[in-house]
Amino acid sequence: MPNPTAEHFMHTLQQIEQTRDVQPMVALFSDDSQLSNLAIEEPLRGTAGARQFWLGYLSAFRHVSTRFTRALEAKQVAVLEWVSEGALPDERPIHYRGVTIIEFEDDKVRNFRSYYDSAAFALY
Repeated sequence: MPNPTAEHFMHTLQQIEQTRDVQPMVALFSDDSQLSNLAIEEPLRGTAGARQFWLGYLSAFRHVSTRFTRALEAKQVAVLEWVSEGALPDERPIHYRGVTIIEFEDDKVRNFRSYYDSAAFALY
């Protein structure tokens, strides 16, 4: 079972995917947090970076839903495996999977890194 902060992160992601209001997710990040994924060359930083990241995430989809398939933790780190599906802005369906690594400090997300199958976004 993931720690309460990891559990809260998973629940909050599913919440913002439904409401498209990123503020509950931004509130989980520390002022000196760093966020990165395969599409970002330099990490985004702080709560402003978290807001930019999650707004960008939601704008990549017409709608999206994430299901967590596995959660592992050690001290202040959580590794989350997940599957997301939905539709892109042009209504093409999308189904992809990935792994997110989260480091926590004082019940806030300090570092967030996400790795996923970017080929799922390719135009054929």
